[in-house]
Amino acid sequence: MTRRHRIPSSCVACDLRGLEVLLPHLAGLVSVDEVERAPGVIRIVARARASEGLCPACGTASSRVHGRYERSLGDSAMGGSAVVIRLRIRRFLCRKPECTTVTFAE
Repeated sequence: MTRRHRIPSSCVACDLRGLEVLLPHLAGLVSVDEVERAPGVIRIVARARASEGLCPACGTASSRVHGRYERSLGDSAMGGSAVVIRLRIRRFLCRKPECTTVTFAE
């Protein structure tokens, strides 16, 4: 039986405290949107907390989103279950006209 738990926005801060303990390498970077437990696996859907990204070529900040995609990260087992983290990634447009990097991922 699969149990899916959507975390209300009012509860995200509480959940991040738990995330710091369980997944310390992600705690400062992501907001958890959803946690799903199925037999033998825990799936966490998360997204970046930052409102903008920095172009890796010129360092210009951009909040203009070009598109989105998901990456799946495998992590170690937790409580006897495998953990899969799905990160929702945004692609930004570089706002500096003379920069050779048109889009970049956060």
